[in-house]
Amino acid sequence: FPDANGNAPSPETLRFQLARWTFDLTANTSEARRTTLYDAPCEFPRCDDRYAGRRHRHAVMLGCDMRRYAMDRLGPPPWQFFNQLVHLDVETGLSQTWWGGDAECFQEPTFVPRSPDASEGDGFVLALLNHLESHTTELVILEALKLADGPIARVKLPVRLRMSLHGNWVPEAPAA
Repeated sequence: FPDANGNAPSPETLRFQLARWTFDLTANTSEARRTTLYDAPCEFPRCDDRYAGRRHRHAVMLGCDMRRYAMDRLGPPPWQFFNQLVHLDVETGLSQTWWGGDAECFQEPTFVPRSPDASEGDGFVLALLNHLESHTTELVILEALKLADGPIARVKLPVRLRMSLHGNWVPEAPAA
């Protein structure tokens, strides 16, 4: 956002962090407490949708490590460039990542529970992975709690999808 004089910040100075904002709904104040949960560039954080708006332990998101990007071959990265998937245990602060490759970037991940009654975190992370050199896209599926082990399945898409696609998982509903 621009400063008080209307000057926009330089893109190089912007930092994206995962933070939790806590409001005391019993207090007669508008103050909030900010707690940084993940102090590295990240975006599109998701939790198990069954826990949205409630206390949860597991989060998945996109991360960025420009040291691992093939700048020499590809030039500047595309807008909204994130080359890692991240799983964060928000209670312990421990994280694990899976890197897609030096010429790849991810779109927003989503969490899919293993079953309707699975415990929080027990399931899969689905994300679209764009291959910048071949101009192709694939869907990667990873075990959520073993994210660093990499995909358990890959689906090569017959079309290339543009960057920044959002998605959700909707379980199959019985036919009406």
